[in-house]
Amino acid sequence: MLRRISAEETKELLAKNMPPALGVLAASNVPVISKPVELLVNVARYSTEMSLDSEFAAQKIKDFFSTTEFLVERITDKSRRSIDVRPLVIDLKYAGGKTGILLSLGQTGPSSRIWQYRKSLV
Repeated sequence: MLRRISAEETKELLAKNMPPALGVLAASNVPVISKPVELLVNVARYSTEMSLDSEFAAQKIKDFFSTTEFLVERITDKSRRSIDVRPLVIDLKYAGGKTGILLSLGQTGPSSRIWQYRKSLV
């Protein structure tokens, strides 16, 4: 490392080099004592609009995190298999008609698509 740069400078430098259709929403400093860095780096944050009762959504999120597995069926031309995607969900929130999810990109195993998590809330 040549020098430390701030999160804001990082965001600006990345934004300058992104394709026109993509942008950097946020950048933040990673504390020295934190979750494993690979968990923080290999993640994606998604949001989707959903019309749910707040109490219902809170209960469904609580139910989701209390499960040990969340199986999603993957179907390809050659096979059909179930994948446990529960370990890939780092955070799941519902507020203001939007569901936000923080997903591990799954470098160590299979990843999932955002729409597959919607069914856990409805």
